[in-house]
Order: sequence, then C-alpha cells, then structure tokens
Amino acid sequence: MRIHRILAVVVLLLCAGCGRAKPDFTGTWVQTSNEPIPGPPVDPDLEPHMTVKQDASTLTSSVSHVSKSNRSKKFKSGSTTFQLDGSEKRNGSTVSKTYWEGDTLVFMNDRFERGQLASTHKVVWSLDNNGMLVVENTLTTPGQAQPARMRSS
Repeated sequence: MRIHRILAVVVLLLCAGCGRAKPDFTGTWVQTSNEPIPGPPVDPDLEPHMTVKQDASTLTSSVSHVSKSNRSKKFKSGSTTFQLDGSEKRNGSTVSKTYWEGDTLVFMNDRFERGQLASTHKVVWSLDNNGMLVVENTLTTPGQAQPARMRSS
C-alpha cells in the first residue's frame, strides 16, 4: 500500500508541469537597461526593437532601429524564422537548432572550421517574473578555459 502512495506522488510530481504552456515571446521587445550592447558602435539616437511572432512550431524574429529624436524614422533589417523542434539547419560552416528546455528557448549554433568544432554559441531566452525577456549568451571555444557569458534583460 505504501509503494502505491509513493508511486502516486511521483506521478503527480512528474505531471505537475505537463499542462503548462510554453512561454510566448510574441511582441516587440526594446532593451530597457542603459548597458551598451556588445558589438560595433551604433548611432546612439537609434533604439533597436526586436519584433517576435511565435506559434506552436516556429518563431520569427526581425529587428528594426527607431530614431529616438524622430520616431517616424525607422530602419528595418530582414527576419529570421526558427523551427522550435530541435531540427538542424545548416548554413555554410554553421549548424543551428532551436529547442525547448523546460520554460526556456535555446538557440544553439555550432561553427566548424576544417571539419573541427571552432565554437558553440548558445543563446537562451526566458521570461522573468515581470514578463520581461531575459537573454543569456554563452560562447564556448575549444581550448579556452572558460566560456564568454553575457546576460541582458
């Protein structure tokens, strides 16, 4: 009888998260912190906006830059669509896949040089308790003692 109770508790614990829906990242995201985004210098008047559309199997992301001094000035870049099932996509020397790990969405990119793994770039999206997008980047390079990490929200 006791084993049945233990099994019932285990089943309940395992199924507790079964009905939870995955986070929906649909919307337009604007960086709220004043921390500079790593990369090439950009015009401080331009504010990056990332627009995301998500359904059960795909996520499409596009970036535009809006002028802070003249909101009608907008510069758009292309959009990228990701399959959320973990299937691999090859683009030259890079192999990418996007998949769910619990309540986080993982974008994994492996870059190869001369048939050898040159680097792994892992980007993890999650929502904090206030519904804000949190992006964690980890760049791992073989032979380097520690990966490079960055978190923004």
